[in-house]
Amino acid sequence: MGRIKEIIKKAIFNKVYILSDSHGEFFKHINFRTLLLTPEFNIVPGATASGLANPNSKTQARKKFFNVIEKISKKDFVFFELGEVDCGFTLWFLHEQRNTPLEQLFDKAIKNYTDILLKAKEKTNRIIVFSAILPTIKDGTAFGPVANFRKDIKASQKVRTQLTLRFNQEIKNFCKQSRLVYIDLDKKMLDKKTGLIKNYYLNDNPADHHTNPIKTSKVIKQRLFFKVLYLKLFK
Repeated sequence: MGRIKEIIKKAIFNKVYILSDSHGEFFKHINFRTLLLTPEFNIVPGATASGLANPNSKTQARKKFFNVIEKISKKDFVFFELGEVDCGFTLWFLHEQRNTPLEQLFDKAIKNYTDILLKAKEKTNRIIVFSAILPTIKDGTAFGPVANFRKDIKASQKVRTQLTLRFNQEIKNFCKQSRLVYIDLDKKMLDKKTGLIKNYYLNDNPADHHTNPIKTSKVIKQRLFFKVLYLKLFK
């Protein structure tokens, strides 16, 4: 009986590989069984789009993510959540500390990200890309390990948010051109009056720069079911 259940499960459920920086922890609050998906979490803290072309990066995100892509089959799903570390810290650090033109850094991050999306697309068309999480660290904040680490960045939260929105729009445009599914979280999470992420989505722990995982997962759930159903039926 157990063997039969396993066969039925494999026939109905699809594997979903989640490739993300640490902000992807909110995926763990989604009930994937309701989506008929079996998740494998590949969450790499500090992973950046900028570093995806660097085999010697500290996070080793390129090696880890590309190893996952190699084992993907046609019926598998892949979720991508990257960009917060780039737009919230890395691009600004390289720009301010090394005088590298911001546009050059931005274009490189976009290219690296789109390259890995195309690599995954060689394996499966069942790809869902989620917009990068908006910056949560407020100006003048050095409370918490990440905020303390990023405290020397001069760019304000609003400027960092504007760069993130631009990054997300570029990736959204690419997904549309490449016929990949894109889920835009900005529409729900951005406060149009302040131009910043809504306080509602901030973590209950002020020292944690990640969004509230439960509230963020609810935003994801609202958009995810029909996207997954579409891919199961037509891709």
